[in-house]
Amino acid sequence: MFGSLATPRCGAGRGRRPTPRYQPGRFDPSVLARLLQIACYFLIAYLSGIRDSEVRHLRTGSTRALLDGAGRRYRWTITSLAFKGEHDPAGTPATWIIGVPAARAVTVLERLQPPGAELRFEVLHHRLRARPGAPATS
Repeated sequence: MFGSLATPRCGAGRGRRPTPRYQPGRFDPSVLARLLQIACYFLIAYLSGIRDSEVRHLRTGSTRALLDGAGRRYRWTITSLAFKGEHDPAGTPATWIIGVPAARAVTVLERLQPPGAELRFEVLHHRLRARPGAPATS
């Protein structure tokens, strides 16, 4: 998956200046959007302790902020389907307490998906631009 994201070498040799790792305009926005989606997956999975199958079943509106008496957010929850130890192969609704970084990652995922997308980890439908000389894809 990441083999197509080759970056130039950074080392300088034989009197040449070092090449920067990131060159503006080098990556297609659809590739960057996919990398952002992958980063959100890792943040949510690592920071919440939710298993892979449970993260992949996150739906729209799955996060909720709990408010204290003064109206300040003090706790965030996320709801998905739990599969481990459950007798129903379709999963059972479950809720986990998450922190602010995981809640922000879910918000980013919601902004990446087109309107009407039910799952947070659906395939992104950003238009791909073809490289010069490569066949066009969409």
